[in-house]
Amino acid sequence: MAVRFVILAVIFAVLCVHLVTGARILFLFAGGNLSHKTVIWPFVLGLANRGHVITFISSHYKTPVPHANVTDLAPEALVQATAMVYGVNRFQARQQGLESETWDEYDEFAQHSCELLLKAGETDEHLRQALYPPSETKYDVVIINAVYGECGFIIATHLRVKYIQYCPTTIESWFHTSFGLPWQASWIPDIAAPLAGSSSPLPFLDRLHNFWFYATRVTRTETVSAGLQALHARYLPESAGPTFIEMERNTSLVLVNTHPTFDFARPLPPWFVQIGGMACWAPVGSLPQVTSLTNRQPHQLTFMRSID
Repeated sequence: MAVRFVILAVIFAVLCVHLVTGARILFLFAGGNLSHKTVIWPFVLGLANRGHVITFISSHYKTPVPHANVTDLAPEALVQATAMVYGVNRFQARQQGLESETWDEYDEFAQHSCELLLKAGETDEHLRQALYPPSETKYDVVIINAVYGECGFIIATHLRVKYIQYCPTTIESWFHTSFGLPWQASWIPDIAAPLAGSSSPLPFLDRLHNFWFYATRVTRTETVSAGLQALHARYLPESAGPTFIEMERNTSLVLVNTHPTFDFARPLPPWFVQIGGMACWAPVGSLPQVTSLTNRQPHQLTFMRSID
């Protein structure tokens, strides 16, 4: 009787260990800025603390906070190319009226970074094992950077696993094309993409300028899809077939770095979840340099943040 009890206890313990085994999760953040990696990192740490095994592939060497369950990879060619593209002073570009050209360059880089990643996956054995692990260590889910990281759709489709999008900024205008979000022209003109005007609310011409800028972004999905589909057919032909828009619409969940307390109210589909604010912490001590600046130029300080 005692032996039978011990055997049953061992079997139960083995089953429990199996049930609580963490998932294997791949984050694909190639092509985005360092801030994209920084704002999702608390989510990465939360998963790692719960026993999940994380592989994070980005275009930045810096690991915000190391963790034993997190493998942080950054292919050298991708890091160098990203540094060149994001080395542009975007505030200066806005002042010079070059904001549209900057965003067009980012769209082109979304395709270029994808090619660099897929090419590195052929030549770098360590990266190839991370991107395409053997079946016994395959990923359970892939989390994709929705902004300039669309290469993740190709890799997740090739791996035949479910995938989630993470949008590191506000809800993008091209989601209207991808997911049928209502076209909300009422709030778009007030979002000052070009650094035009200094009053609030914005003057009519500045609102019109901003509206046109965002209206042209709605078609972004079509402008990048052809190039990404060509890369899919060239590097991973065995899984090529679905169109880019089909792969994007096959997303299981969309996490967005916004929150109703600091963003416009808007209707969202049920698979959109706002998780903004994860990277916010209570202030530690005073910031005399900020206080000094605000006292000296109270009307010129509009926005300050750190992505380090």
